[in-house]
Amino acid sequence: MLLRYSTIAVALFFAVNIGASGSAASMASAYGGRVINKRLALILMAIFAWLGAVFAGKAVIKTVSSGIMPPEFMRLDIALIILVSASLTLFLANLLKIPLSTSQVTVGAVAAAGIYFGSLNRAAIALIVAAWVIIPVASYGLAYFLGKQVEPRFMNWLTSFGSEETFKKILSWVVIASGCWVAFSVGANNAANAIGPLVGAKLMDVRLGAMLGGAFIGIGALVMGGRSLHTTGREITELCVVKASFVSLTAGSLVIVASLLGIPSPLAQATTLAIVGMGAAKCGTEETFKNGVVGRILKIWAISPTLSFLLAFTIIHTKLNVFEHQQGNVFLSVMLSVVLISAVVGLLLAKKRIGLSK
Repeated sequence: MLLRYSTIAVALFFAVNIGASGSAASMASAYGGRVINKRLALILMAIFAWLGAVFAGKAVIKTVSSGIMPPEFMRLDIALIILVSASLTLFLANLLKIPLSTSQVTVGAVAAAGIYFGSLNRAAIALIVAAWVIIPVASYGLAYFLGKQVEPRFMNWLTSFGSEETFKKILSWVVIASGCWVAFSVGANNAANAIGPLVGAKLMDVRLGAMLGGAFIGIGALVMGGRSLHTTGREITELCVVKASFVSLTAGSLVIVASLLGIPSPLAQATTLAIVGMGAAKCGTEETFKNGVVGRILKIWAISPTLSFLLAFTIIHTKLNVFEHQQGNVFLSVMLSVVLISAVVGLLLAKKRIGLSK
């Protein structure tokens, strides 16, 4: 009974943290551009994240709960290990100021369990990894097209109204709509990261999981999202809210499509490449890529699932072979622990050298 409640508590706390960070990603433009106040921004984030989880998040929940490995291996203790591994990985990343992907660390932890039990769905993993490449690249290309062809025409259309009041009113609705769209995508794709292991362990069904996950993402936005929203939003000025809206619509749309297909996808990386695409449309590709953003994304792309994979595999092996005295040996567990500790220490030592914290 204690294990059951502990697993649910960790999952819901994970969902709360997703909501706290997601509020900045979705509503920074609307809040930073002074279109809406902080309270309304967080309320809208909470509402649309819940709607996204309920109406577009079920396919991703099914993938995380049973698509990466058969559900019979998603025991209660394994679900807890997956959630703890993903949470600890993100905690370490936050200490190092490395922006890891929630979806990638969760998939890495589930994949570790699948490999340990010899039941990994390789076709599903191949599809997910391919999507992690395709979605950011598509985000860049689409944002580049929007920045080059659509944004100038959109601005000309807006200014044709003549009235500054009409201009600001239309712009306000565009900014709010794009923020709600991203909040919807946060719920659609990220609820599975917290709730998928619970569904796989048969603690609840997909429908209840989607509703509960979306609700706690919303609670996280309302209770803990104010600071991250303020920090990110104050960097947005009225001069760039249009570009920010196009970025939000681009990344959010691609992640929602991935969610409907049941693919856990990194919203942060899609957003970053959309920003790069918009910048390239204005300044050219050579100038835009000088800051090394693609290199940092590749490092994050590799580190996110790898670190959570190592952590989950180490904990599973240690628990099942040392504490439960199943077949295996202590030496391998110790070696895996050394590998994990070395990886974390290596990150600490290499943080400034590889530039992940920029």
